[in-house]
Amino acid sequence: MYPAAVAMALGLALAVQSLGCLAVFGGYVALLGALVPLEEASLRTAYGDAWDAYARTVPRLLPRPTRRSRREQ
Repeated sequence: MYPAAVAMALGLALAVQSLGCLAVFGGYVALLGALVPLEEASLRTAYGDAWDAYARTVPRLLPRPTRRSRREQ
């Protein structure tokens, strides 16, 4: 969800072609950069080892390309 919101905010800033919108976009990215670790800390507190195991297998913001197994095809 965060990468899509960043892409939309960047698109808006580029479409409007305003330094103000570009500054707001920069602030939005900085805010998200601070928010993600706080959310992860909250999830770690709530779910403990289960969260740590999940976080090790799932990328933070962008999905990794994976190969599909033959059974899924």
